[in-house]
Amino acid sequence: MQIFVFLLNITYNIIMNIKIEDLDNRIIIHPHYLKYYFLNIKDKHPYLNFKLIDENSIINSLHYTCDEDFLICVLIEQYNYQYSEAIRISKLIVSFAFAHTSINTPLIKLRDELLELKVLSIPKKDLFFETLKNKDVLVINHLPSSIELEVSLNYYGIKYKNINIDFENTHKPIYQFRNETQEINYVFSQISSLLSLGVSINDILLYYPNSSYYYQIQRFSKLYHIPYHHDTIDVLSNHITKYILNNIETLDYEILLQKSDPLVKNIVDGMVLEEIKDSVKPPYLDIKDNSKKINTIKSIIFGIKLNNFNCVNTISRIKTPSILDKKYIFVIGFNSSNYPTFVKNNDYITDNEKILYSLNSSTQININSLNTITNFIFSPSIFQISFASTVNNQEESISFLATKYKFNIIYNPTQVNFYSLEHLKYEYAKLIDFIKKYGEAMLSADELDFYYRLDKTLDKTPFFPYIPIYKGISKTILPNTPKNYSYTSINEYYECPFKYYLKRILGLDKTVIDYNIALGNVIHHTLENASSNQFDIKSSFLAAVEEESKNYEFTPKEKIFLVRIASELESYHAFINKHKSVMSYKNDHKELKVKTIVKDDITLEGKIDIIYETLNSDNEKLLSIIDYKTSGHYNNIKLILLGLCMQLPFYVYLISKSPKFSNHKIIGVYMSKILPSAYYKEKKNKKDLRKDEYKLDGYFTSNITNMNSFVGGTNNEFVRAYSVTLSGYLSQIAYKRSFNEEDIKKLSQIVETKILEADENISRCYFPIEPKKDGMNVDSCKYCSYSDICFKNNSTYYYITMKDYNDPFYKEDKEDED
Repeated sequence: MQIFVFLLNITYNIIMNIKIEDLDNRIIIHPHYLKYYFLNIKDKHPYLNFKLIDENSIINSLHYTCDEDFLICVLIEQYNYQYSEAIRISKLIVSFAFAHTSINTPLIKLRDELLELKVLSIPKKDLFFETLKNKDVLVINHLPSSIELEVSLNYYGIKYKNINIDFENTHKPIYQFRNETQEINYVFSQISSLLSLGVSINDILLYYPNSSYYYQIQRFSKLYHIPYHHDTIDVLSNHITKYILNNIETLDYEILLQKSDPLVKNIVDGMVLEEIKDSVKPPYLDIKDNSKKINTIKSIIFGIKLNNFNCVNTISRIKTPSILDKKYIFVIGFNSSNYPTFVKNNDYITDNEKILYSLNSSTQININSLNTITNFIFSPSIFQISFASTVNNQEESISFLATKYKFNIIYNPTQVNFYSLEHLKYEYAKLIDFIKKYGEAMLSADELDFYYRLDKTLDKTPFFPYIPIYKGISKTILPNTPKNYSYTSINEYYECPFKYYLKRILGLDKTVIDYNIALGNVIHHTLENASSNQFDIKSSFLAAVEEESKNYEFTPKEKIFLVRIASELESYHAFINKHKSVMSYKNDHKELKVKTIVKDDITLEGKIDIIYETLNSDNEKLLSIIDYKTSGHYNNIKLILLGLCMQLPFYVYLISKSPKFSNHKIIGVYMSKILPSAYYKEKKNKKDLRKDEYKLDGYFTSNITNMNSFVGGTNNEFVRAYSVTLSGYLSQIAYKRSFNEEDIKKLSQIVETKILEADENISRCYFPIEPKKDGMNVDSCKYCSYSDICFKNNSTYYYITMKDYNDPFYKEDKEDED
């Protein structure tokens, strides 16, 4: 079968009127969409020494400080604004740039009154700007630089030089199709290819302003077996929200929940209630005028969206042309009617009246829209741009931006119309079944040709015969003995109860030591013995290989490969020693066996690869738990309520229950990848891979002081996603992965609940065929040894949906700290 392979690197032919060397020893303030352009320059010219700062970081660092909710309430209560209008005005008057670029308008007067009332306070000078003083600063522009940026830099007396770049003659390709059906078909064929090349489905996004594409996208997402999430859920579509609105004057959520208990039938209802509970809070509840209070709360509820629902492990739609880092964005419907969208002068408020109130005129709105779209289409995140000549049987023309920037139009690119390998197998099996019943003579010429092509393409594809439905187990008597569970056994049950039954109850254990298992044993034994910089890793590794040879006979080819792995372990060992040299190291516990009693007859045990014990400035004992991985692993703690991906939470539970560590605090739990992807994907640039892939991947405490004892300060090189801003706060991405002591208790409680739940089901002989699957990372049947005696079919699978993802450490996006 022909496979379409697409280049993942998008090349830009940007003409800059400065030399590359002129970037050396400078601080570069750049538009967000050019970030990766300059990072690529750094990769190609490692001798260059320059720092990058996003222009939005400068603008957002300077504004009047206030309690946003309180400010909005003041505007509602004292100035009689509606909620939506109060939000818009609050954003304007806190803008420092607005205050220094606007004429004497009513809003400036309002801002001064709020300053006197101390609702607003003067912005503080940020340490961020102090670092720019007396430095050689370049401001890189494509479109005219923003007034806000100039005001912010001038306010702090930052001397800078403007440099303009040109996107002319870029020749970026745009794909043209006859109609939207062909366009969306081609888009999904490329998405399928990206997924086959290892791109995460979470990194693939669609942007299309025209909702007429929705039907075709839904259709082809099903044909290609690629899950797609259209929009966030509006809580007003939910019956419990309507119930709350009708009883809004009580605003007692506990009573409302009790009253509406028969209505709360699924997780969506609970999410809606929590969203409302989090959004409708003081000071909105303290508005004295009851009519204003009810209208405000109704407006808040009208604006609530369940943004975190149904958006994991699916392709999502971008509603606004925002720039997202390292994503693969497909821009659809690049027609003149959509890109950009222009507005007319408002009939109710004229442009002249808007100027008086410092509002953007229709002309300025259109200029901003054009600039936004232009920035968007030149983002390195854009993987493909396409348009159709006919949409809904209406003639369409391409956006004028294609002509302006001399884009290269590719008409009807060649594609393979096979949706996926699973789809082909399904079609092939149907043809075989038809031929067995009626013979080849009953097939049309096209069907016969398709059959023979598939017959040559699909090597030994099994025929899918009729399989009787598995009825389950009845009257199985389990031995009445104390029950010992490990992470592996609990994980097997939740992956598929029938697999657990065959392996743990019937004892049909078909585990055979293969090369991967043998290699894992060798590496674990080697690292268990590693203790110092002087440790001879190669000698220990070869000794472990010799010992493992008693259980598994390595082939000559595998032995050659082992020599390469020994060298890789030296690099990994150097990484460990470098890490230990910066941490407040006290002790470590290797291959630690931990056992605890969950209930009278239930014992839990596990073996943890390594635990580092460090001390903070108060001499508190801190623990960082690490599990080694010799190959790729899927570690998504959000599947914990399904009982999946529980290894790290399992270790947290064991340690938290162990008397040995009763006076210790857990500050991190991680997986450590020992071998870079080069050894599994046959890549050559192993040096580049080592930089990032050795980093510990997991979750960590929100206490920065305690984390410093483990990572050696804020300049972290050892823990993935952990970083601290210049202001001394966790970055946004680190904040999302952080936990506190209450989170650890909550996590342990969830683990204990899942263990007791599994034990109860096992005790009542509940072993249905129910393998878990999500279409990408989770597939319980992938390495199962019992496929030949299992009665599974499509209806027996438990297909993981977005409602199954529940992050025990979930946090809202935090405000940027001053």
